[in-house]
Amino acid sequence: MLRAAHRATARLMDPAEPYVLTDVFDCDTARIVLLEGAGFERFRVWDHVNDRDLREPVPEPRPPAGFLLRGAVPADAQGLAEARNAAFGEDWTGALYRSAMMDKPGYDPSREIVVEAPDGRVAAFAVYWLDPLNRTGHFEPVGTHPAFWRRGLARAAMLHGLRAMRAAGMTLATVNHDAGNAAARALYRSLGFARRHETYGYRCPAGSTPS
Repeated sequence: MLRAAHRATARLMDPAEPYVLTDVFDCDTARIVLLEGAGFERFRVWDHVNDRDLREPVPEPRPPAGFLLRGAVPADAQGLAEARNAAFGEDWTGALYRSAMMDKPGYDPSREIVVEAPDGRVAAFAVYWLDPLNRTGHFEPVGTHPAFWRRGLARAAMLHGLRAMRAAGMTLATVNHDAGNAAARALYRSLGFARRHETYGYRCPAGSTPS
């Protein structure tokens, strides 16, 4: 299966890309053995995987004066596209964001938390997902437009989300971040998250044949 996945991925890649990449949880020792046996090498710690007990108190969010916390509405598509582009270097348009995200099955606008700036722009956002079977909520993504950094807006959005998760019966919240993202690490720790796992990046030369 790994050989087939490697071949299929390599066919779809830009020929200039030298490696087929994958990631794996630190606790998934069986898959690590399979990857290394097939010729993949570990080259980085990719993500930190964090969780927080929702049975612990969650403070009330207090956004700065003039900023509004609310669920998204379809008219936010352009503002969300602009905020995500600025935060993550992506290339959304409002029309694409609406068709690819907001119009899809399973999308719930109440779970896409928007921090609206006094001028009406989307200043920050946080989307949370619910797993009722395991009573777990997960944040992905969380971001702030660079024009609004260092105002506690992502923190306010996440506090809003944490309280909503708990109200929905969740007992655990999770969030991941790139291992090198110190700002995200500091934010999540300030909200009571602790690192539980890491994911490792593995790679294999695109032109090779895994053993």
